[in-house]
Amino acid sequence: MAESDDERRRYFRIEDTIGLAYQHLTNSEALVREEELKRVDYSAPNRVHVVERQLQMAIDKLRVQSPDIAAAIDLLNIKVNSLKDDLKGDGTMSQNLSEMKKVSISACGVSFDSEDKMAVGAKLDMDLKLVPTDLHVFTLGEVVSVEDSTDAGCLVSVDFYGMTTEDEELLVQHVVKRQGKLLGASRGDG
Repeated sequence: MAESDDERRRYFRIEDTIGLAYQHLTNSEALVREEELKRVDYSAPNRVHVVERQLQMAIDKLRVQSPDIAAAIDLLNIKVNSLKDDLKGDGTMSQNLSEMKKVSISACGVSFDSEDKMAVGAKLDMDLKLVPTDLHVFTLGEVVSVEDSTDAGCLVSVDFYGMTTEDEELLVQHVVKRQGKLLGASRGDG
């Protein structure tokens, strides 16, 4: 794929509902967290997230060859994730703080309504829970814009950074699949 195609995929933006959790970080905490995100951590509970990402990437590859089989595996994965979430929380930030939010999202950033007043330049440790796969994408974010909103306090725009290549690809795939479903629904296909 050409570089310009990759860039277009990164900037493609959709309206979506995702689980969103974040914590404010100081600049020094953000530097430490950025280094942590670069390391693959196979200890529990992170092992589950690493395997989830690998499984989703394998399902996406299989979808090209055998869409029906990929859809069945996807459904089984969603079912297992739902059962896991019902039985036992994993203690991560998202388990405790995640809130379903309507967002405008791309692989480069996200915008969302917030009652939490933030300053431009603020650093965030973010956990994005993609629906319906329940995959978690972990990234750092920098607040680039805060606008007053009549609905819920303010509209916050955040640029992502420090995201692993694997998480970025999962986010791109999520956005592309979600856009396909939205287009199909607008045409009456689904």
